[in-house]
Amino acid sequence: MSKKFLVTCFIAVLLFVGALIWNVTRTNAHGNASPQPMWLAQNVGDARETIAFDTTTNAPRFILPKGLRSADGNVYWAAFHAGGTTALHSFDVTNGSIHASLGLEGEWELGALAATGKWLALKRIVSATERESWTKLNHWNTTIALVDTETLKTTQTISLDGNFDVDALNANGTALYLIQHLPALNPDHYQVRKYDVALGQLQDGAIVDKRNIDEVMAGYPTEQVASPDGQWLFTMYVGMTEGHAFIHALNLREGYAWCIDLPSGDGDRAMLEHYALALAPDGHTIYASNAALGVLTYADVNNVGEPKVMQFRPFAKKSDAPIRRALVSNDGKRVFISDAGAVWELQPLTNDIRVLKETLMPVVALALDANKNELLLANADHSVNAISLAIPTHTASASCPITKPPAQLFVPPAPYSPKPTFGGFWYGTEKLWTDLREEGTWYALPYDGNGYSQKIVWWREGYVGTSELQPALKITGKQLDGDKTFAVEGATNAQSSDFGGNGWAIMSGVKIPSLGCWEITGEYHGTKLSFVVQVNP
Repeated sequence: MSKKFLVTCFIAVLLFVGALIWNVTRTNAHGNASPQPMWLAQNVGDARETIAFDTTTNAPRFILPKGLRSADGNVYWAAFHAGGTTALHSFDVTNGSIHASLGLEGEWELGALAATGKWLALKRIVSATERESWTKLNHWNTTIALVDTETLKTTQTISLDGNFDVDALNANGTALYLIQHLPALNPDHYQVRKYDVALGQLQDGAIVDKRNIDEVMAGYPTEQVASPDGQWLFTMYVGMTEGHAFIHALNLREGYAWCIDLPSGDGDRAMLEHYALALAPDGHTIYASNAALGVLTYADVNNVGEPKVMQFRPFAKKSDAPIRRALVSNDGKRVFISDAGAVWELQPLTNDIRVLKETLMPVVALALDANKNELLLANADHSVNAISLAIPTHTASASCPITKPPAQLFVPPAPYSPKPTFGGFWYGTEKLWTDLREEGTWYALPYDGNGYSQKIVWWREGYVGTSELQPALKITGKQLDGDKTFAVEGATNAQSSDFGGNGWAIMSGVKIPSLGCWEITGEYHGTKLSFVVQVNP
């Protein structure tokens, strides 16, 4: 089993304006412009690049290739392969330029970076020929290199009998933690082992939960987060045989671990993969949210007992795209989670929950802008939404005649759901309907200087997207407290299990010129539907 993830911690930093400079020499140069607040987010997909966003303009400033970032956020390394060699580059997280470089013979993959970035561990990539030979001999070998990133020298090359992955390094580089897959070929469980760098040897025995030393750990990792001080590494695992999820909390300073079992429903792996990890600012309280199971679990590893669980109504399904994120507020009282096209705020101490935003664009990262009291959402298309966390949040003006739920709510014909997936109410007729929020406001919409972008989903009984590749939908908007208008011709079709019925709906996008009170009208094959909404900041 190979390690399937790389870790990037998302924190706000001050970055200097600068171009991406592809040099191969060590440099401490920075741009000369005034510093701008930035935050880094790791994207999804095969590239898994890290994007630096400017919190003033919400625009991307530079992109770093797939790599490892130190837990303290100050060091970033990436590896590149060419001609049987590996080039390692350290990138300056303040401007995206290459800070330092070194080359290694052979092909190596990044394994772990110490919390301060001082030490780097790499694993040699096994060739197809070696893999075939070792399979026949029923013997596996792992080679690991340790690099001092300040001197840019390899300090130790380690050869181990067995199938190992690099898990972590402690802050001072004296301990290397490894995942040993057992058996080496076709493994079905694993052990956490410690390699003593000073002694140059693998310690006897495995690192196990002090409370259950006989427990056999089996599972595959889905997410990982480390404390900035280098003390803890938290890894989310989904069990391969027993159908359960758990957090492996590894103390990198003292070399012991806790296993924190999580609510696992009926053991469906697709449901368990909805878990997202978030570490509180204290560095030792770990949160695991699962929007498909409707649970938020949290535990303090400095005082481990039974984890606490907050339950809520699930708002995601196992068929949703596998992009889930979680973030804990600076005061540790609120947890923000994104999944299934929605962003929610949970308050475990008071058991309160509220939806902050609904979006069909996958959210790949969350961050907090403490100065503005905003939650920042990095989207898969490199755009950013900023949601104000001020309470009360978004109320409609008394003078705006927003569309409110009628006395007799419209219920779509079967098999469509009687209520929208994310709350609110259906509005319209079987010939054309949409979903609206009861508060009648749209807020925190993306703004590009020309207007505020919003997606609107429309339904029609029996609509099938394959029969109309570009729906003949016309949308117009009229500002009721001003003189601005807009018009949009055409739409696209979309399919999702959340849409109900046959899964098809009409997807449209509008750009609203200004904030204020707006009447929106959709016209489709002779049927018109109008509603009034207030667009807020």
